[in-house]
Amino acid sequence: MVNWSSNANRTLPLLLVVLVALAGCSGAPADASDGENDSSVAALDGGALANETATAVEKAGSYTIESRSQLASNDSIELRTQTVRVDVDAATGFRRSTSNTSRGTDWLNTTEAVYTEGAMSYEKEVRNDTFRENYTDYTATESQRPSIGAVEVSTFDHGFASAVDSFTWERTGETTFDGDTVVRYESTGFDRDGEFLSGAGTVSNVSGTLLVDESGVIRRIAVSGTLVQDGTERTVSLSTTLTDIGSTTVEQPAWFSKAAES
Repeated sequence: MVNWSSNANRTLPLLLVVLVALAGCSGAPADASDGENDSSVAALDGGALANETATAVEKAGSYTIESRSQLASNDSIELRTQTVRVDVDAATGFRRSTSNTSRGTDWLNTTEAVYTEGAMSYEKEVRNDTFRENYTDYTATESQRPSIGAVEVSTFDHGFASAVDSFTWERTGETTFDGDTVVRYESTGFDRDGEFLSGAGTVSNVSGTLLVDESGVIRRIAVSGTLVQDGTERTVSLSTTLTDIGSTTVEQPAWFSKAAES
């Protein structure tokens, strides 16, 4: 679930990691176009879209997701990125997350990498901040244990249908993304009481872009806006892309042996 809410530092970063879980209800995105005008209001069902994308990705057997979020105010900025590569057929996955936060003269940079191979998961974490020496830590544990946060390698289940349902979309034409022809949608409004924006304070200047390929799979979604909460104004931008469907490979990282021995 995505919320632009209470603790922005905890809630916003990378909770859009899988807004890519969208696709056309019956293979192609629904819209009201008469074929002559590229601009039309699109009736998109978030739940159906998410299910269709999951089916397509799982059938293809592998995928890559890349996400980016930025939260900025007058005295702080937080930038997070995440890349997830999954080979469903081989039951292997790799996730690399970075976080860079600056508040005044204080700063914190962390990088977390997790490699999942069947029943086991392995983690490398690097931390660098204002107050203590840098450190690197390695961990290995059973994938079912929550201590690491294993990469989900068996199913494509990211549950972000609410992001689509919280906006109204207008088809604005076609473009090319990652070598494929995609339909482009722009948001024309949003549901202030919807699950996606629940408890977010005052939200304004919201815009969104959605790209859906010819087979009905969401390839990119990006959202931005202004959030005012507890008297502090922040600008927010979030984006997620889905690429390399069926062609992603996952290999053991160079640090695998160190983590396995930990």
